[in-house]
Amino acid sequence: MEPGAGEPFADEEDEEGEHLEDEQGAEDEVAPPTATVSGGSPQPTVLRFDPSAWARPAPLAPVDERRWRLVVRRGLYDHGTLVQSAESLAPLARSQELRPAPQAMKQLGVEPGDEVRVRSGRGELLVAAVGNAGVPTGVALLQFNAAPIYETSASALIDSSVAAVEVDVEKVT
Repeated sequence: MEPGAGEPFADEEDEEGEHLEDEQGAEDEVAPPTATVSGGSPQPTVLRFDPSAWARPAPLAPVDERRWRLVVRRGLYDHGTLVQSAESLAPLARSQELRPAPQAMKQLGVEPGDEVRVRSGRGELLVAAVGNAGVPTGVALLQFNAAPIYETSASALIDSSVAAVEVDVEKVT
């Protein structure tokens, strides 16, 4: 019988009736790594994490009062295709808003709902500002995918080649 013609290759026998080894199965079996101890018997190797093998990232410079760190998060209901294609879920998506700390809004002279310009090295975005007491000073919080597809969203500001994206925020007059 030829391999693949009804029975698995491992169950075949040669002309003398001896069992043929499964060449494919032999490749699939992987022996666990072992090490020989002083008594000469192999023991399983224990893999350990070595934190010294990883370089610690350089600390980020503090932001000044004119620049903010951009933090982008995902929301449960957004303007993505799946949510927007469901009639019952689409109305649950929030509009895109910048959420700075309330004291940062006072420094900018911005009232809740006022439009601000958020500018990074990659692009800019016009969005309404709404204070959020849970956001630390110096942070600009945006929701990812919170704008309809035909509008500019937080992705216009994100530069994945840097450790942290800093943005300028100014009131639109």
